[in-house]
Amino acid sequence: MLHAVMKHILETEDDLRKQTEFQEVVFDDYFTKGIYPDKKTLLEAAEQVGAKKTVKILFMDDANLLKLLEEVAQEAAQASRRGISGVPFFEFNSEPAFSGAQSVETFVQYLEDYAE
Repeated sequence: MLHAVMKHILETEDDLRKQTEFQEVVFDDYFTKGIYPDKKTLLEAAEQVGAKKTVKILFMDDANLLKLLEEVAQEAAQASRRGISGVPFFEFNSEPAFSGAQSVETFVQYLEDYAE
């Protein structure tokens, strides 16, 4: 559900910064405080970033929520077929590069190799 809400915030608010702030609140709640991202906590996170009305409207629109959940599932399946198995995932010039957290040296080496 988190990814559907994030997608909705971006599409409705047209604000990548707000979507990112929302994601950071949810991730902090989950990974730092151990709070599972259910509808209540997602709505609370949205309130913290000024997107409460947007998310509340989404939660009242079952058809739209279901549509977004299906879109997110399809996007995940497409990513999986492309070999993306984790986040973060990096592409350069629309070509898959590598997945997971990487050191600066990994980026430098990849870019040097790519430049040749």
